[in-house]
Amino acid sequence: MQDIDPSDFRRVMGRIPTCVTVVTAQTDDGPAGIVIGSFVSVSLEPPLVAFFVGRTSRAWNAMQQSAQLCINVLAEDQADVCSAFMREPEERFGGISWTGNENGVPQLDGTAASLAVHVVSIQEAGDHDYVLGRIESLHDASGLHPLVFHGGEFRTVR
Repeated sequence: MQDIDPSDFRRVMGRIPTCVTVVTAQTDDGPAGIVIGSFVSVSLEPPLVAFFVGRTSRAWNAMQQSAQLCINVLAEDQADVCSAFMREPEERFGGISWTGNENGVPQLDGTAASLAVHVVSIQEAGDHDYVLGRIESLHDASGLHPLVFHGGEFRTVR
């Protein structure tokens, strides 16, 4: 097995379009959120989804004790929201419009979709955590196209 250069791996994986999501939680210190590009559907029965998140993330370290999360699928006009959630963790909700969902978890306004999720398990996967969650409720904003990231740029699917 050959050693894989991380920059080569990143370049090759950049050929795969990813949906841009922001995973949010309500923590003891207030709302928290992190950009995720690895959100996937796992199962219809029961309704399960998953994502991967870097274990060294400060935001994730604050969020991972939360049993309830919200997966916010950003809409095509929300690249600025994605950028906001790449700031320092304590600055991420500045200027961002949101409401608490039925579990009190931040649900971002204007998204293409959102899913309220109960965390089922968290497993180590290399330098990331694999987070499996059961969908408790979902919202689809009909007519809004999702924001995707491909080839180093934000794009949309039409």
